[in-house]
Amino acid sequence: MSSQITMRVMLIAIAVCLLFYILLTISIRKKRSLTPIRGSRASMKGIFWLYRFFSQTPVFKRYYQKIRNFLEINYPADEMSIKRKATLTTAKCVGGALLLIIFVISISGGDWFYICMGFFMAYFIFTYFITAAQESLDNKLLNQLGDFITNIRHHYSVLGNVEDAIYDTLDETPYEMGLHASKIYRMLGATNVDHEVDKYKDIAPNKFVLTMVAICATIKEYGDKTLDDGQSLFLTNINYLKEEINVELIKRRRNAFLFSGLITLTLLPLFFLKAIEAWGISNIPEMTSFYNGPAGTTVMACIFVVTVIVYQLIANLKDGHVDDEREHKIISWLLTVPVINRFVTIEINRHYTKHLKIDEGLKMVGDRIGIKGFLVKRILFGLLAIFMINLVIFTAEWRTRHNLLNDFKTTFESSIVPNEEYRQAMRDAAIDYTLSCRKMKDTPENRQQIQAEIEKRGIAPKFSAQVTDEVFYRVERYRDVYYRWWFLLINILGYFAGYYLPYLILQYKLRIVKMDMEDEVIQYQTIVLILMHVDGILVDTVLDWLERFSFCFRQSIQECIINLEYSTKKALQKMKNQETFPPFRRFVDNLLMVEEEDILTAFAEIETDREYYKEKRKTDNEIISTQKAEVGKIVAFIPLILTLVVYMIVPFALYSMEMMKSIGM
Repeated sequence: MSSQITMRVMLIAIAVCLLFYILLTISIRKKRSLTPIRGSRASMKGIFWLYRFFSQTPVFKRYYQKIRNFLEINYPADEMSIKRKATLTTAKCVGGALLLIIFVISISGGDWFYICMGFFMAYFIFTYFITAAQESLDNKLLNQLGDFITNIRHHYSVLGNVEDAIYDTLDETPYEMGLHASKIYRMLGATNVDHEVDKYKDIAPNKFVLTMVAICATIKEYGDKTLDDGQSLFLTNINYLKEEINVELIKRRRNAFLFSGLITLTLLPLFFLKAIEAWGISNIPEMTSFYNGPAGTTVMACIFVVTVIVYQLIANLKDGHVDDEREHKIISWLLTVPVINRFVTIEINRHYTKHLKIDEGLKMVGDRIGIKGFLVKRILFGLLAIFMINLVIFTAEWRTRHNLLNDFKTTFESSIVPNEEYRQAMRDAAIDYTLSCRKMKDTPENRQQIQAEIEKRGIAPKFSAQVTDEVFYRVERYRDVYYRWWFLLINILGYFAGYYLPYLILQYKLRIVKMDMEDEVIQYQTIVLILMHVDGILVDTVLDWLERFSFCFRQSIQECIINLEYSTKKALQKMKNQETFPPFRRFVDNLLMVEEEDILTAFAEIETDREYYKEKRKTDNEIISTQKAEVGKIVAFIPLILTLVVYMIVPFALYSMEMMKSIGM
C-alpha cells in the first residue's frame, strides 16, 4: 500500500472517529435542559440533535446564532419554526463545507499543507452558503412585498380603508410576507400606533417593508386625501414604493446574472492544483523536485492568498455596500491593554489628518471598527503576514528535507540495471544510507566506507558508486536547507504588505460606494415624493426617513439630525459643507428651501422631472452594474492565469532550461 493511500485511509478513519465523537457528545448532553423543539418523528429528532450541536459547539454557535437572528427579523414565525429553519439552513451550509473537505482530502495525496488550505476554503464556502441563503430569503420577501402592495392597492380602491385592505389581503399573501402583513395589521389596530411603529423600526426586515409600515401609519394618523391629479395620496405613495421595489429587484437580478459563475471561476483553480501536479509528474518525473520542494509550496501558498483576496473583492463588488456591524472582539480586547492603547493613540496623533480621513472612509463604507481598531487591525494583518510567510518557509523546508530523505521514486531511472528488482535494491540502499549519513562529512574515506557497506548488500561496484554519489549529493542538499538571512527581508516586506492591505481594501470599498452615490440621491428624491403631500411634514421628519435609507451619507445625516435642535438652517448648511458630491449638495439646497417655503414648492422640480429621473436611475444602475461586472470578470481570471502560468507552464520551462544546460546547449 502506497504512502498516499495510507494517508487517505488514515484521514477517512479520523473523519469517522470525529463523526462518532460528535454523535456521542450529543447523546451525552441529551439530558441537559434546553428550550425544546417539539416533534416526535424521527426527522424532528434528528433536527433536534443538530440544533443542540450547532447551538452549543463554539465553532458553529456563532453562525447558527447569526442565521437565527436573521430569521427572527425576516421570518417572524413562532420560536419552534425559527429554530427548525435555522438548524436546517446551518446543516445545509455545514454539509456543503464537509463535502468540500472530503473532496480536498481525497485529491490531496496526503499533502497536509494542501489539506490545511482546503479547510480554509471550506470556511469561505461555508460563509458564502450562509450569505446566499440569506440573500435568497431576502429576495423572496421583496418579491412577495411587491405582490402584497398590488393586492392592497386593489382592496383599498374598493374598501377605502387601510386596515380593511390589509386584512382582506392576508389570505392571498404567501407565508413569509403574510407573517409581516399580520404584524402590520396588528400595529395599525394598536392604541398607540406611533409607539408600535418606532418599535418596529429596529426589527424591520428591510427598508421597503419599513416604508410600507410608515405609509400605512401616516394614512391611519392623518387620513387620506385626493391630490391635484385626482389620485389618492395613499395609492400614489404605494405606487412610488412599488416602483422603488421594482428598481431594486431589477438591480439585484442584473447583478446576479452578471456575477454568476465568477465565484466558482475564482475558487476552481485551487481544486486543480493537485491534478496539474499529478499530470506534470506523470509526464516528467523530475518535476517532483519542483512541486514537492520549496518553490512548489511557495507558489501554492501565493495562489491561495491571491484567491482569497480576489474572492473578497468579487463578493464586495457583487453585494455592494453591506453595513458591517460585526463585533471586533479580539481588537476591542487588545485596545483594553494600556500599552497597546497608548501606542495606538500616539500613532494616531502623529498623523492625525491622515487618520481622520481614514475614519471618514470607514464611516462611509459602514465599518464600525473605529480608527483605533482599524490601526490595530492593520498591525495584526502585518503580523499575520509574517506568520504566513514563516509557515510557508518552514513547510517548504520540511517538505524539502522529507523528500531528500524519503522520495527516491525517480532515482536511478537512467541506470542500465539487470532488472527492476535490482533498481529497487539500489533505491532501498540509498534511502537507508541517506538517512544514516545526514551528519557525515563528504570525504573520500567516508565515501569508500559507505560504498563498501553498499557492496555487502550484493550491489556491484559500478552501481554502488552511483548509490554513494546519490547519498552524498542528497546529504549535501539536506545540509543546505536552513533559514537564510534574506528571509528576514521577505518578512519585512510581508509585514508592510499585510499592514497596507486593509487600507487598500478600504480604498477599494470606497470606490464601490462612490459608484452608488447618485443612485442613493435619486432614492432620496423618491422618498420626498412619498412625503411631500402629507400634511405637517417638517425637515426633521424628512431627515428621519432619509437616515433609514442612507448608506453613503449616513454619517452626515445622523450628525445633521443631532444638530437640528440648535438650528435647522445651520445643521443643513453644515451637512452640505461636509459633502462634496454635487447631486447631494443640490438636494440639501432643496431642504434649505423648505425652511422658507413649503416642501411642495421646494421639491416641485422632482415631481415634474420624475419620469426623467426614473429613466436616468435605470440607466445609471445598468452602467454601474456593468462596470462592476467588468472589474469582477478581470480579477476573477487572476487565480486561473496564475495557476496555468506559474504552476504549470513555468515548471516545464525551468525543466527545459535545465535539460538544455545539461546537454551543453
